[in-house]
Amino acid sequence: QNNIEINTVYDIGCFVGSWFVERKKTFPQAKNFYLFDAQNLLNSQLVKGDYKFFNIVLGHIDGEEVTFWKDGGSGSSYFKELGNTIWENIEPEKTKTTSLNTFIKKNNLETPNYLKIDTQGSEVEILKGLGSLINSKSLYFVELEMSLYQINQNAILLQDVINFMSKNNFLLISVEQLPIVEYFNEKKLVQLNGVFARRNLISTNN
Repeated sequence: QNNIEINTVYDIGCFVGSWFVERKKTFPQAKNFYLFDAQNLLNSQLVKGDYKFFNIVLGHIDGEEVTFWKDGGSGSSYFKELGNTIWENIEPEKTKTTSLNTFIKKNNLETPNYLKIDTQGSEVEILKGLGSLINSKSLYFVELEMSLYQINQNAILLQDVINFMSKNNFLLISVEQLPIVEYFNEKKLVQLNGVFARRNLISTNN
């Protein structure tokens, strides 16, 4: 009804590339797939097709020094994971962040039509780094991992994510339950994936 096209897709926190593989099927017409991760763990046997990969730590500003907890798996973040003994044996690395706004402009990237971020608690920090580009009329959908419990130190929880998105004219339209996992000796649902749509796309006043 809105006559929109998904030409450019961002996968931030791409890990081994599984999400990219699935979205290639969802958006076969997309011309640009940009993959980002602080680790370089892409599975070359799994990931096929045209894409660009950027090995980078994104944040809300340029040049902020952060302590990055890298476990070689999907739990890596600059917000330390709580309730997981694996982090007791890992020495964090010092690194500096780059804002997404700066990176897009410096590398002359197309702005996203569909933006997915799964970065273990730093999703909103990265969104803040979009700056004015979050208001781009061609940014139609944002997909985020959201936490129901304090999984990562200093990370915000589900309701604050929803409030941030609403203030930036994005409304939650869909959720996906993630696996039940053990958290502080209890097995429960701790995270959801949420898809947000730009408010004008779903307004009943159109």
